[in-house]
This record gives sequence, C-alpha cells and structure tokens, in this order.
Amino acid sequence: DVLWPIISKQLSRWTVGSLLHQSQVDVSGSDHENGKKSLTNVEWQPCEAIVRIACKEWCRVYQSVLSGTAILDKTLLRSWLKTLNKDLSDIINQNIHVEEKLRNDIVESKL
Repeated sequence: DVLWPIISKQLSRWTVGSLLHQSQVDVSGSDHENGKKSLTNVEWQPCEAIVRIACKEWCRVYQSVLSGTAILDKTLLRSWLKTLNKDLSDIINQNIHVEEKLRNDIVESKL
C-alpha cells in the first residue's frame, strides 16, 4: 500500500507522460540570485524508448504476481490483480485522452 502507488505513478508517467505537472522554475534569471522560484505547469512526454521500458516493466510486474500464484493467498492474489488491472486501465484511458487531443489538434490545424 505504500510503495505501489509511487511505482504505479512513475510507470504511468513513463507510459503516457504527464499532462500537467507543476514544476519549480527559477524566475530570478540566475540560480544564485535570491533563490526565487515560481510554480509553473509543465507538460512532459516520454520518448519511445522510455515507453518501451515502461511497457516491459508492466509486463514484468504482471509476470511476478502471476508467478507467485502458488505462494500467494488467493485473496491477496485477487487484490494485486485488481489493483494492477485498475492502474493499467487508468493508463489506457489517459492514453486515449492524449490521442483524442492530438487528433483534435491535427483536425483543427487542417481547417
């Protein structure tokens, strides 16, 4: 319950990217001046290599859980599979949203 949300969020970010991510940006013009920073929204998209790594990691996580079927209690196994499927479903939905946005942007640019 503690580590999985962090791991899942990172795998999601590697798979889809982050649509809006708040980041601190130096607004003083120099890193050494007063240390002034401001929050700004940043969009980040992973390169193809990172997406491939993330997909392989998702596969590895599923294989690890499924290989433990003999060791894990059935309730625990169901819980893990339910969590993994929900997280993967969320990533697929995010991906659909990103692709629809890209499609709409392309259509609008053609008009």
